[in-house]
Amino acid sequence: LSNRSTKPFIMVNCPAIPENLLESELFGYSKGAFTGADKNHAGLFSQADGGTICLDEIGDIPVNLQIKLLRVLQEQEIKPLGADTSNKIDVRIIASTNADLETKITEGKFREDLYYRLEVLTLHMPSLIEIAEDIPLLANYFLKKAGAELKSSKKSFSEAALDPLFKHNWPGNIRELQNVIRRAVLFSSGSVIDEQHMRLGSSLPASDPAEDLETDTEIVPYKEAKESCLDSFTRQYVHLLLKQSNGNVSQAARLSHLTRAALQKIMRRYDIDGDQFRK
Repeated sequence: LSNRSTKPFIMVNCPAIPENLLESELFGYSKGAFTGADKNHAGLFSQADGGTICLDEIGDIPVNLQIKLLRVLQEQEIKPLGADTSNKIDVRIIASTNADLETKITEGKFREDLYYRLEVLTLHMPSLIEIAEDIPLLANYFLKKAGAELKSSKKSFSEAALDPLFKHNWPGNIRELQNVIRRAVLFSSGSVIDEQHMRLGSSLPASDPAEDLETDTEIVPYKEAKESCLDSFTRQYVHLLLKQSNGNVSQAARLSHLTRAALQKIMRRYDIDGDQFRK
């Protein structure tokens, strides 16, 4: 085992922290650094000193902060906001992302030097469809977890319930499976979850790509087309989420497995008002 196994392990969900607070949360700040900073605050890197910090979705970190993160990796020291001196730290950094960082580099959204500084050991996680034989094991694990979180009565799967899971292509991987099982727990009134409770691909309005991209439609660059489709999906998903939760943002966040702050950030970005979904 690693000699850091008994030391702190700090998990950081980078997109969940507002950009204007991310630097002070990671590196800390000194008293008087800004309005409201009435005492010294140890950042997450300091809290992880001697142990490990995991930066989830590192691809979403702003470029200006990537420069400071690169310095931490190179110099093994941090400088809190408002401080005159830097502090030495001993931290192992784990970074994870579902983004294509090499594409982000070519787009100027991720620093190439930081990418190669992080790439000491890279582990590529297989998609769910590549490990389909594990679906029953994972489904039962998420069933128990959802039951505990939602305070539901004990439930089990019927023999036919898992069949649709093997036929689905799982574009959302493990998180999609987790949400499918969570929905099944919510929509099943009895103790047995059946095939009818597995809502796969029917949660959002379906669209035919052939209808969306007619032959006489002007072809736009791939990146623009992809962003447009992603925007459309996000709007539909959040609308459905808020409709099912009657505009309750906290409940919607729990259903989507997003933090409340992350969901609110998405709602602000797409100018979605939760009040319009309240009954």
